[in-house]
Amino acid sequence: MHGGGDDPSEHYAANRHTVPPVIAIIFIMFIFSLYGIVYLIDGIFPNPLYIIDEKDNPAAFIAERVQQDLKEFTEIGPRIIGSYENEVTAVDYLRQKIQEVKQEANAVQKMEVDEQVASGSYLVDKGFVSVYDKVQNVLVKLHSSNHSRHTLLINAHFDSAPGTSGAGDNGVNCATMLELLRKLS
Repeated sequence: MHGGGDDPSEHYAANRHTVPPVIAIIFIMFIFSLYGIVYLIDGIFPNPLYIIDEKDNPAAFIAERVQQDLKEFTEIGPRIIGSYENEVTAVDYLRQKIQEVKQEANAVQKMEVDEQVASGSYLVDKGFVSVYDKVQNVLVKLHSSNHSRHTLLINAHFDSAPGTSGAGDNGVNCATMLELLRKLS
């Protein structure tokens, strides 16, 4: 089986490799250091707030609502540019959520909603040109009724890569922006 009557235990012993103790100790210290760093960083972040916490913290960012918005948004499915899900369903969803925020907005704030359909092209690396046709944008301008000159721009794309729900790219940012809009309005 092993040829020539060799003892299998000798074969395995000759091929066994060991890690020098110094390397093993350094590796273990590295792992414990990573654990310590994660433990320290975890204490820095604020605790997420739930919808029930909003009555005591009306101006606070409500993580649970962002999670709900993200779940609803990703249930649309893949939102590939040009698809019904992206061009109609996602736009309708955003329009509905923005309208809900607008109805509850503070009277001091003025909210303007605009939808654009854009076509164009731009040059990318190595002489390639990227062309887009009838890409939709949903814009919300939130400003003070007293015509303040201060403006904050927050943006995100709402399409997704083929075959994905687009939760991380870029649904989470859309859901976060909806919550920011709620809090700023």
